[in-house]
Amino acid sequence: MLPAYAADIVRATIPMVAEHHTEITKKYYELMATRHPVTLRAFDHGLHAAAVDREAMMSAVLHFARVQVDAVAAAAAGGPPVPMPGLSPVVAFYRASGMTPDQVLISARVLSRAFTQALGDRATPEIVRQWDQVLWLFATSSIADDVMRYQHSGVPDDVVWRPWSVMRRDEQVVDTVSFTLQPADGGSVPGFAPGQYTAVGVTLPDGARRLRHYTLTRAPDGDGVRITVRRLRGENGAPDGEVSSYLHDSVAVGDVLDLGPFVGDVTLDTSMVPLILISAGVGITYTAALLDHVARNQPDRPVISVHADRSPGSHALMSEIASGAALLTSFRQFTWYEEPDPDSAEDSPEDSPGDTAKAPEQAQHRFGRVRVDDLPVTLTAQIYLCGPLAFMNEIRTGLIRMGHNPHRIHYEIFGPDQWARHRFEEAPLIPEQHRHDSQEGKTAAVKSSEPIPDPAWSW
Repeated sequence: MLPAYAADIVRATIPMVAEHHTEITKKYYELMATRHPVTLRAFDHGLHAAAVDREAMMSAVLHFARVQVDAVAAAAAGGPPVPMPGLSPVVAFYRASGMTPDQVLISARVLSRAFTQALGDRATPEIVRQWDQVLWLFATSSIADDVMRYQHSGVPDDVVWRPWSVMRRDEQVVDTVSFTLQPADGGSVPGFAPGQYTAVGVTLPDGARRLRHYTLTRAPDGDGVRITVRRLRGENGAPDGEVSSYLHDSVAVGDVLDLGPFVGDVTLDTSMVPLILISAGVGITYTAALLDHVARNQPDRPVISVHADRSPGSHALMSEIASGAALLTSFRQFTWYEEPDPDSAEDSPEDSPGDTAKAPEQAQHRFGRVRVDDLPVTLTAQIYLCGPLAFMNEIRTGLIRMGHNPHRIHYEIFGPDQWARHRFEEAPLIPEQHRHDSQEGKTAAVKSSEPIPDPAWSW
């Protein structure tokens, strides 16, 4: 944690740094390109070209700084310790880029230089010194947190990557494919919790090493694992995603992939309280993992599944969801599509209530955006969200306004949206009022905040 004298300066200058984050980021990439091109190549070319990771890094830094100064203020006031969730976007940023600890430290050093050069006379030597503490805490904390996650994953110290053979390749829908894998070394399949994910490491044709993270979309059964990969299509001139394109175009049955430990903190609550799974786009992978576990182990648990997609033709894992639903005694399905497929154009929202216990591929559905008010959710339910950041922000806000306890609304964020996680965590709740917090067993005040001005969903 920052010392108090540093926190005062950092708090006072956060607005200035936020105002000039674009100049800092631009200078950072200029320095990286000229001094450390090898480290720069660790970044995803597609995301880099689209400027997604550029905005993400300073977004994560600023969030980390806010968390640090809030923790210092709470300690000085003698109050309870402030939770430190600020590492989430930091670890996500570095982990998703595939950077090694040495490269993370290089990145921090370059970012410090970029900070000084971009701000110029606006930053005194004292301001630069205290923000250096933030930047180095940012880097070293991410390394320590990542190491700790792997340490508690049960993987031996000398094992990071393990070879897995592709046993099945199942084409799902357009641009989405599932791979079923088993250990190539003949060993056992490690246990994992429903909702966890794994890193997949590949060596591209140009020799570049890349890794990306994918949800384990099948419940643990000791007989292998499954991942489901959606191809990342470049937009606005940006190239396609490197790893997803490689997996789609080059990986077949019999090939071997390197998988890292199974990690992830947002795992299923295994009580028997009602369960609501809400997803959009490729977020269906997370829903599939949780539903598969419940279907195998808790068939009497009430489940509601809500999914939003671009169209029926892009709705992946429908048969898997249907198979799991068939094993449950209480299951309801709600589906929204932004646009119809040609053979479903005759359907209309009025004719499609979106609620059915039938198989999803036979289900009626609605067109447009998910309407939270239409969902028969109970205040005692555990709710899990996975999808684009703006989608989850919209759903979470609606649920809280309906009276749901935020502590019962869990979410998993993947891809570049991870790095802007704080925008989601600071999402608007409800006007200040008293609500019953069923988890804490007391009445709690919830403060209001301004909504995030980003209504668009990105599939």
